[in-house]
Amino acid sequence: MVLGKCPDCYVQYKAKAGETIEQIASLASLSKEKLFAFNGVKTSDYNRLPTFWRIPVTADNLQKTSTGQPVYHVVEKGDNLYRINLLYFQPGIAQLQEWNGLRNNALKDGELLLVGYLGVKRQEAVTSGTDVLSAAVPSAQASPVMGDAKSTSPQTALQASPEEGFFAAAFNSTGGDKLLQEKTGLCAVFKSITGWSDKRYYVLMNDIAPGTVVRISAGADKFVCAIVLGPLLDIKPNKGLLIRLSNAAAQQLGVAEQLFSVSVNFFQ
Repeated sequence: MVLGKCPDCYVQYKAKAGETIEQIASLASLSKEKLFAFNGVKTSDYNRLPTFWRIPVTADNLQKTSTGQPVYHVVEKGDNLYRINLLYFQPGIAQLQEWNGLRNNALKDGELLLVGYLGVKRQEAVTSGTDVLSAAVPSAQASPVMGDAKSTSPQTALQASPEEGFFAAAFNSTGGDKLLQEKTGLCAVFKSITGWSDKRYYVLMNDIAPGTVVRISAGADKFVCAIVLGPLLDIKPNKGLLIRLSNAAAQQLGVAEQLFSVSVNFFQ
């Protein structure tokens, strides 16, 4: 999800285990020194490198090929496809329509619009040397949540099944000595090109760290496991929502309504 205002916009990237600074800098199309400066990190301090990095979105790293990470623009009042096409280095209005399943040029405030894929040709991960990150793969790292979350022992949590999506195994592996939290509330959906065949589901949710794997139920005996992309934007369409869920995940839950109640479980 694009943050900031273009042309100075960026995405938040979670480093993978064994990934080097050079690889992340390559993804950003920046030198290592400029990547450090962009993120406010001292180049001399390799012992406290962040897990999450700000990666500027540029013409050099935003591609049309679907082999990279999908990048989403959050539609704001006054946005149209012509303006968005210019902001994101002209992938083409027809391409934007195809990516997002649009039949016309109408856009809704708060809608997530796929605008390209972040990625460059990257070298194999280096697993030795001072530049190697000790970042973890997606896990249930969570920031403090509101007081309406319920806690139970991780032993009481049901194991997610493979049918619940690509991230089910990650959810099962993040228990340990952490407590299982539960939050309930209203859910709406956002359009996503992912999840339909690969079962990679995503969610927007406040007070939960990006990269956290959550398990979602809509009341029936169906669940999906999804990764938190980031918080809900503070805009009118999101008022009163607990989460926004990718439309592929909502279909997997068997939900057709625009608004529905959900329960969200995560470890903390």
